[in-house]
Amino acid sequence: MKRCKQCGDELTARQFQRLRGSSKDRKGVRHDVEVVFTPMPYLGCSCGVERRVAYADFLPDLRPMINELVPHAEAPRFGKTLRCGSCDEAVTRESATARTFDVDLALERTIPFHMKLTAPGLTCPKCGREQLALDDRLDLDLSEALIAAVDSERIKS
Repeated sequence: MKRCKQCGDELTARQFQRLRGSSKDRKGVRHDVEVVFTPMPYLGCSCGVERRVAYADFLPDLRPMINELVPHAEAPRFGKTLRCGSCDEAVTRESATARTFDVDLALERTIPFHMKLTAPGLTCPKCGREQLALDDRLDLDLSEALIAAVDSERIKS
């Protein structure tokens, strides 16, 4: 088990009450995606110097879970037109505006936690489903916002 170099304590499961990150906080990102975690699990020592992600694959495990739990429209593998994730109706990126999605997350190796995601989204004109307008750019922005949240509290990977 890792120990803090300053206080000598073993790293134990802890949580930030609120952890925020935005794609605007990351260099080279052009869109507004914000994630807020409450609470956010991590490993840390009692003096607060040593902070690490809850486990090595935390962010790689978190990303597909978000894709699974947050409704989204996306383009087929070789297509450009976004399709509703519910009814497969064609939807347009132009109608995307900031939307907020609240999601409860539970990874096997952490305490349950909550994510509030604000990102460009749209409502399907056919079925009325509110969803992310998930294209390659938004996918990158979401990843950058997750990294920014972790970086905001100097949590090491």
